[in-house]
Amino acid sequence: MFSLSRFSKLYIFPVSILIFSVIVITGCVKQKSTKMNRPNILLITIDAQRADQIGCYGEKVTRTPAIDRLCESGIVFEQAFPSIPWTTPSMFSLFTSRFPKSYTYKTNVNKLMRRKGFETIAKIMKKNKYLTIGISGSPIMRKGTGYALGFDTFLDPGDEQMLPSGYTAASALVELENLADNESIISGEKNFFFWIHFMDPHGPYTPPDHFKIYENSSNKITKLADRWVLDHADWRKIAVEARDGDETLSDAQPRNYMSEVTYTDFCVDLVVTRLKELSLSENTIIILTADHGNSFGRHDNPFGYAYTLYQDVTRVPLIIVPPDHGNAGVRIKHAVSTLSIKPTIIELAGINPDQYVCEGESLVPYLKGIVPHNPPLVYSQTLILYDEKQRDNKLRRFKPGTKQRHMIVGESGKWVMVTDGRLKFIYIPTPDGPEFELYDLNKDPDEMTNIVNENPEKAKYFQKKTMKFLKEKKPIKSTMEIDAESEKRLKSLGYIE
Repeated sequence: MFSLSRFSKLYIFPVSILIFSVIVITGCVKQKSTKMNRPNILLITIDAQRADQIGCYGEKVTRTPAIDRLCESGIVFEQAFPSIPWTTPSMFSLFTSRFPKSYTYKTNVNKLMRRKGFETIAKIMKKNKYLTIGISGSPIMRKGTGYALGFDTFLDPGDEQMLPSGYTAASALVELENLADNESIISGEKNFFFWIHFMDPHGPYTPPDHFKIYENSSNKITKLADRWVLDHADWRKIAVEARDGDETLSDAQPRNYMSEVTYTDFCVDLVVTRLKELSLSENTIIILTADHGNSFGRHDNPFGYAYTLYQDVTRVPLIIVPPDHGNAGVRIKHAVSTLSIKPTIIELAGINPDQYVCEGESLVPYLKGIVPHNPPLVYSQTLILYDEKQRDNKLRRFKPGTKQRHMIVGESGKWVMVTDGRLKFIYIPTPDGPEFELYDLNKDPDEMTNIVNENPEKAKYFQKKTMKFLKEKKPIKSTMEIDAESEKRLKSLGYIE
């Protein structure tokens, strides 16, 4: 039995140390004696990973060879969206397939996830004789929170602010070795559900030196930031403080973000390669996705994510790789939600989905080559500002004169998005009444041209759907608030002031 007794005290996990760790913990490959009928599930989530910064999603500069290979071997969902573009509610929805209609950063998901009807993937899998392993690099998804429920083994940052991807990968390699040695896995008595959450490329954007390879490179996000930072001195100051250096936003954030994307891709490759070497991949379905993206100033958004619903923050990768690589390379163009991951995993495991509440639709038909004729629309919403103080703290980040249209406190202030994958409608509350935006994602993937006035019938259709969504779906409310320690961790990550 292999183990890592404690997490590294270094935020940056040097690649040389990581490689040494891989060599130390890897041993002889063991063959399973029994072919299992049910599949193992490896769920990989990456924090703040924009879909358009991955090669197989169209990126030309940032290198992601490992994820690109998963795309070639599996099914790629080109328009996948979280319920809210912020880690805690996004992962809450992924784990429970429930839409958090009324959510502020103070909502206590730990208690929500213990309610009937909010069973997590791990709890369900454990109940159905799966070994469950979770590794979270995020300090807000740690032991003592709802995200750890149902896991037989759960590793988290402990007292550290966050785990760099290298250490998360090294820990995952240890757990893969343990699975390969586990008699219940070898005999086929049990399968495994393994969740890995890589914290990079989330801020503070400090990749290992080995991966700082984009200093002289430019792509969409660097060009946007180069222009935007010139007029936003306050945000530049915040970026410098986050880096503890003298670099501007354009240097300190986007290019280091690109480096961290490549760094995390390298770590994904370590995990997937070892899975194959241990003969665990033969019966394992790999699912890779993210919780949200990052705006880097587009649409004049100084928050990064959570408070707008443009593609930069809402479009995430979603790749499903069956062990037989069936329908490899198929690309699904219409919209899907990460709410669908829970019912997909349940169905793949042969578990009756009728036992559990799921607001997302299973994606298993796509794995069988069946594309629905009328797929459901996908909805997303912003985080809710909980009081005037939080609103005022957010307002100070705007350049004077900027249109501050998304700063209404409470339920009435949240944005709502609805999309079919081609057209995308955004409902934006303002003090003067709601505004509406409509984009053709095929012709205008960066959402630069609002066509709502040119398409009144489509706008009316989506507006009606949005109003119905707001009216019919009962908010998941929780008067219970997070503990002081959780609030402290959120502040250390810059989520709140």
